[in-house]
Amino acid sequence: MYVTLRYASSDILGRRLRQIRQEQGAPLGQVAAAAGISRLWAAQIEAGEILDLETMQLYASALGARITVTVEYESGVASPAKLSAMPQQPRLRRTRTER
Repeated sequence: MYVTLRYASSDILGRRLRQIRQEQGAPLGQVAAAAGISRLWAAQIEAGEILDLETMQLYASALGARITVTVEYESGVASPAKLSAMPQQPRLRRTRTER
């Protein structure tokens, strides 16, 4: 499943991931390498510019953290027809650093 976060959510999550990295005293490049992403992508995650949950999870995992998503729906269970009618966001490509 592919999930894209809203702008505000990615900004809050990015700031929290930066805070965790800074609390650990880990350099940005080191965490990026551990996540298998470029330093630029890591900086964009922390700035809230990367909206791809999969990439954010890779970064969080490199920090020893976990991202949990809760979906709430007041009117009951969303039907597949309603979900498929929702506009799709373009998928961002993840670059990997050489190892």
